[in-house]
Formats: sequence, C-alpha cells, structure tokens
Amino acid sequence: MSDHDPAGGGRDAGATDDPAEGPDLDRDAQPCGTPTDALLDVASGEPAPPDLADHAGTCVHCRAVLSRAEELWEPVRQMARREEPPPPDLVASVMAAVRRLGREPLHLVLPDERGTTRVGAAVIARIAEEAARRAVGVAAVLARDTRAELVDEPEGGASDGAPGGAGAVGVADRLVVVALAVVTDLSRPIPAVADDVRARVARDLVGLTGRGGAQVDIYVHDVVTG
Repeated sequence: MSDHDPAGGGRDAGATDDPAEGPDLDRDAQPCGTPTDALLDVASGEPAPPDLADHAGTCVHCRAVLSRAEELWEPVRQMARREEPPPPDLVASVMAAVRRLGREPLHLVLPDERGTTRVGAAVIARIAEEAARRAVGVAAVLARDTRAELVDEPEGGASDGAPGGAGAVGVADRLVVVALAVVTDLSRPIPAVADDVRARVARDLVGLTGRGGAQVDIYVHDVVTG
C-alpha cells in the first residue's frame, strides 16, 4: 500500500501488520489472486489499472475490499472536501481499520467480548441461496460454474468462497458481497424479482449472523415460460 491517504497525510512509515490485530490469513492476495495492497491503493485514491478495474467489477472478493475501504475512508474525504484538516486520531483509526481488510476474505468475523465467531463464506452462500429460492418469481438458483461462465471467470476463481454452491461470496470486515445466478419465471418483472431477492438475502443475513451490509448481484441466466 502506498504511503498516502485521501486527506493528503502520509501512512505511518513504521506501520506494520500487527499479529495482535487478528490472524494474517490470505493477507497478501485475495482468493482470486489480486494483491490486497493493490486494492487498498485504489481505495485510497490511486487510479486503478484498467485490468484491475475490469476484474474488480465482477469479482466479489475485490468488490468487498474496495467497497469497505471506501466506506472507511469516507469520513476523512468529507472533511477534505470541506477543506478541514481531519483529526490525526481519525486518520490513524481509519488507516488501522483499512490495513485489517482482506485478512480473512473467506470468513465473516463477528467479534464479541466472550470470543470471536467466524462464519465461513460457504455458510453465507447457503443463506443467500435459500433466501433467493423463497423469492416469488425465482424458478431456480443455478450452480456457481454457470455464474462464472456468465462473467467470464474461471471455475474455482472468484467463486471459490462457496465450493459446490450457487453463490459466490466476498467478505471484507462487516461487508458481504454475494453474486447469485438464477432462473426466473414470468410471474413478475425481472427487476422486481431481483429487488425481492436482495431484500430477502439482506434480511436473512442480518437475522442469522447479526451483521448487516450486503451487496447482492443477480445474474438472470434464463426465463422459464411453463
């Protein structure tokens, strides 16, 4: 990650990834192979290389890291737009939170004073799939290799967060990005079906994990008429 932040301050030259902040799992790269630091550089304001921009548009892992990092930087950016110098403790806390992103891209981490619970991406995918199946107008939720084909991803690439399942899942801190491939029927307009699926997935994730913040991409693979 480069030595700058969106407000123009520098990254602490002595900053390191403190093991006490959490297990350093998958820190150097996301499951798709994209270096995590490259994503954090983009989120902090550096231009995205064309190949990374194209890839991140369809990769759930990269989307999760970029979206959450941008959320974290937003208070600093707001102050910069007002030409107000952000408090040093705010910048420091944001940078510390950003550095922790991408450590566990295959787990939703739920800290608690009594211990930490980690929910696997496969579990999140199953919750999303079951929620999608209950939506009126969804005839089927398809296998993940169909979704990978639709977005030109290799099997086992960005979708490997949910082995054998229909949903691809990316996780960054409290943000979850889910991609589902579905078949719809003619009972409702497709946009209405997609909105229903998104609402059900978000509601079920909050209900079963206690953590909100989900982006849900819907790939409509086919429409059945019978």
